[in-house]
Amino acid sequence: VQYQKHMTHHILPEVDLGFTAGLLNCFLVREPARMIASYARVRPRFTLEDLGLPQQRDIHRYVAARSENLPLVLDAADVLSDPRAELGRLCAHAGIAFREEMLRWPPGRRASDGVWAPYWYAAVEASTGFEPPPTGEVELPGGYRGMLEEAEAIYAELLATRPAHRIDRLPDDNQRHHRRLTRARCKLKRNAQQVWVRLLTRPFQMVKDIPIAG
Repeated sequence: VQYQKHMTHHILPEVDLGFTAGLLNCFLVREPARMIASYARVRPRFTLEDLGLPQQRDIHRYVAARSENLPLVLDAADVLSDPRAELGRLCAHAGIAFREEMLRWPPGRRASDGVWAPYWYAAVEASTGFEPPPTGEVELPGGYRGMLEEAEAIYAELLATRPAHRIDRLPDDNQRHHRRLTRARCKLKRNAQQVWVRLLTRPFQMVKDIPIAG
């Protein structure tokens, strides 16, 4: 298996997405409020494009329109809540065996982390496995409210391509969050809904299931 990790804000508009046709594409998403709050602690001034969310939506649409099946979307909160089940889904989707050692790793920095590791990976470097997802409401300064609304619409669109959530097994605050996203999904702009109707009803092209891109 060859694994590729792509951060969507690094895939610039001039990049030809044709390379995705030879890959089994999977998308990892995160609750927007927590993502914005986390990013703001390191870099207070940024745009939604800096987070890569609009790019992630556009790449997902591109891949979905050219795939036999919708690409797998994993939610970070679900991965943290039940890593064995979610990684099992990913492995089943990729046609590879799940192994228990996927749930643990040694602490410390890795050569593959890149030049940004000192700024972003402190918690990962100190960890040895998956930890429970954070709970409680996230308070964002007012300046991020408009960004959050747009981010939640994108998040809802991506989640809408997944099988129905079992929100009964989530903590109360996450249940409220998913219900809020369900309401946001219903309020998506008409043109965005029409785009999805076209994407989900157009004939799909066959693609080769080779390596994984996440």
